[in-house]
Amino acid sequence: MNGENSQRTDQQTGTDANRDPLTGTPVGTGVLVAGPQARSRAEIMDHTAEDAYWRTHYAERAYVDRDTPYEIYQAAYQTGYEGPHQYPGKTFAEVESNLQRDFEKSEGNSTLTWDKARNATRDAWNRVDRALSGDADGAAR
Repeated sequence: MNGENSQRTDQQTGTDANRDPLTGTPVGTGVLVAGPQARSRAEIMDHTAEDAYWRTHYAERAYVDRDTPYEIYQAAYQTGYEGPHQYPGKTFAEVESNLQRDFEKSEGNSTLTWDKARNATRDAWNRVDRALSGDADGAAR
């Protein structure tokens, strides 16, 4: 496939449309993952929505220091909500050392040690993992 459908001008709006190379359907941008199963998994997660969720709800968590701004926890949450997509079919426990390494490489503004970041990472992992398994509301717990 030469990808001729991947970028084409949208006739109605006159703007470039990001198109699915298989169907030609306009799609949003996001995580690039190989294979049909991974593709459907990637379409489930919206990084902006996950970040907004945690920005709004992080202070409700028992492990959070209420005087610490969200930006300190942000890399830990991001590591967690990206984890199930990076390590499909694995549990948090199976890849915790990988997640720790991922957090420590991309900690950004965070001053958290892994011991403090771990709970936020696991929390975000569990939220996405439940959504991927069809239990977004946590009813199967």
